[in-house]
Amino acid sequence: MGTIANEPIVALRNRIAHSAAEVKGYLQENQGCINAALSLLADETSYGLVREYLDLIDKEQFRISEGTGVSEMPLLMKRLKASDSDLDRIKVLATSVISDLWEIPLFVKEIIGKCEIRAMSEGDGSLYYALDFSWLNDRSCKGDGKQENLLKRVVAVSGAMYSFSNVDLVKAFGIIPYLFHAEYGCDVKMVTYDTGEEYPYQKLLPGLEIVKIKDKRPVGMVNYVRENAVDIDLLILQGAYEYNHDVVVTYKKENPTGKIFMNLDQNSEWMDRIIWDDPSYREMMDLVDIKGSTCKPMQDHLNEKWPWHIDCVHQGYYNIFGFEDDMEKVLANKEKTILCVARHGTWQKATEVLLEAFARIEAMIPEWRLELVGSIEEEFKSYIEEYYGRYPLLRDRVVFFGNIQDRQKLHEHFLKAGIFTLTSRVEGGTPNVIAEALKAGCAIALTRFDAYPDTVGPLDDEDKVCGLTADIDDIDGYADILERLCNSDDLDELQRNACWRADRYFDAIKIERELYGKLIHAEQ
Repeated sequence: MGTIANEPIVALRNRIAHSAAEVKGYLQENQGCINAALSLLADETSYGLVREYLDLIDKEQFRISEGTGVSEMPLLMKRLKASDSDLDRIKVLATSVISDLWEIPLFVKEIIGKCEIRAMSEGDGSLYYALDFSWLNDRSCKGDGKQENLLKRVVAVSGAMYSFSNVDLVKAFGIIPYLFHAEYGCDVKMVTYDTGEEYPYQKLLPGLEIVKIKDKRPVGMVNYVRENAVDIDLLILQGAYEYNHDVVVTYKKENPTGKIFMNLDQNSEWMDRIIWDDPSYREMMDLVDIKGSTCKPMQDHLNEKWPWHIDCVHQGYYNIFGFEDDMEKVLANKEKTILCVARHGTWQKATEVLLEAFARIEAMIPEWRLELVGSIEEEFKSYIEEYYGRYPLLRDRVVFFGNIQDRQKLHEHFLKAGIFTLTSRVEGGTPNVIAEALKAGCAIALTRFDAYPDTVGPLDDEDKVCGLTADIDDIDGYADILERLCNSDDLDELQRNACWRADRYFDAIKIERELYGKLIHAEQ
């Protein structure tokens, strides 16, 4: 590779001056956090195709294959440390051929100003920009100057008023700490109250330890944290609930340099009722290092309303069970089935809207059936019988399967479903089932709860749309989008877009790597 003139850099700087200004405020609040800068910009670019190189003073080269994202810098550094290579100079090269990635080096150089930048080209004419990240190593050192993994010991606690269930192990609660262990060698634990719950899914997560606290009072969790805080580098909490205040404050008091990641578990109705300027609430939130929203609309909403910075950390899909992963094979087995996986009969899920909508269009989609999987509230069972009484011909086309504990059988429902549907009134960000539905290639029919743009894609968005949406509680509107999807000539394209969206936004490994990078570079 040879160096080219600086004129293209000057021209490009002028071209992106407005864009640089737009992100300048965010990056100034996170000075030195290269990984956060790259992750922020990656949200708006096709960074998944970036080619990365590591050039160690011409002594040794490491090449990461196409498909690796720049937010994987911590993983790359780990590999380099394991090889005993010289880390004084690390360069990352981003090709200008792909999307707007050529802007990233200039953003970093202009706003942070701590890295060397030079333009380079290869024989094929591709243009690259090289960055020297030698200063980055200082942020990964303890007082003795030796490099050290700052997140060796990771503990996810169920919180002061909650206990983990077996299924939580294969949700973000369990998958994030497990991947920290699998990818970075962290010692990981999930801590919960001893309710007699068994955890058969634990065998699928080798290296993940479950600790059961005998004292089921809220103080039991606080006492555990107090007694073990100095041995915890990262504490993971679910929910910005007031009852977690003592857990957070106790941890930071006993281990001021420890990190906290809190998944906010938010929706707009609940978050807007929080008295966020209450002194005890502010104290808790001030101590949390990374606060994660599971959908971008709520992230944007809270960043406007709250004095804290909120990150977007989607609830992703991790193929822990080894299900079929080839998109073409997945899409080849689709049936004319509409699937809903939810807690049926709860006010939140509004299953009655789905049932009434299906009844209004059933004659227009005679080959389609509706499958409902999940627990059924006792008082909702009388409604179901009354529904069958009004629509006796739908008894064979609207089928309730109850709660399916076997994940293999549950995933088979996703794989054969042509359309996945939720008529929720509220959700805590992006529901866990969304990532699995997208990965299984289901076109999506949703009501417009907070996370719907992340799931389906707004119609004016450049990303690939994979479904349709209707207003909350609008039975006629929901019936319309279901009928349009079932009879669409483009249904296979929407299903293909769903697979693409799963890989782009809901890949648990990519999500975990980006979160890990933000955590290790978060300000103490």
